[in-house]
Amino acid sequence: MKPDLAYIKDRFRYFNSRIFGSRLPEPKIQISDAATHAGMFIGKYRADGYPVTVPLECCIRISRRHDLEPTELDDVLIHEMIHYWLWYNNKRDTAPHGVMFRHLMNEINRRFSRHITVSHRITAETRDSDRKVKPHYILVTRWKDGTEGLTPMARTRIFEMHDAFLRNPEVVEMKWYFSTDPYFNRFRSFQTPKYYLLSDEMRGILANATPCTCDGHKFCPQ
Repeated sequence: MKPDLAYIKDRFRYFNSRIFGSRLPEPKIQISDAATHAGMFIGKYRADGYPVTVPLECCIRISRRHDLEPTELDDVLIHEMIHYWLWYNNKRDTAPHGVMFRHLMNEINRRFSRHITVSHRITAETRDSDRKVKPHYILVTRWKDGTEGLTPMARTRIFEMHDAFLRNPEVVEMKWYFSTDPYFNRFRSFQTPKYYLLSDEMRGILANATPCTCDGHKFCPQ
């Protein structure tokens, strides 16, 4: 299943009561479009390093990009709630998934028959389950050292990115493409002049994309 905000909020309240004794104030909860992770906890810290323990100063994000089983989705949420519990109670762990995190995770798994893990990075199988048709605006660059890169971006960033790459003296060639192939759903859109190394697999998919032109003011198919 793919989560929506109402479902995640309902499950947060359920697990907060069942597992955390209703001791966690409800934080900001968001549904994201992240491709490389299923969930994320973000807690704001003061300059001295101690967390600002105000519920709206933190956020739990759950990705809708991936089609997970309900039990897997619940485990992702509880994973983020463990991060929240440690942050809210000002527990200084040895690492992001350090001794305290692992102790609490193992205790929850034992007491509540869960299968929470330290990492819930998206597998290739789950990643490839995203078959939604979306527009993708793609720049392929070739560099003086022979490197070739692929840069996905939002349509609103095309001209800014065009100018940024064009100004880089190391870039020797720029080719633009438009595609709706779900293959590109796995890649996040860059906001700055970065790129993924162009692979043979990417080249094969781009063979069916629409070549485009961009002069910094107009973007259109060739």
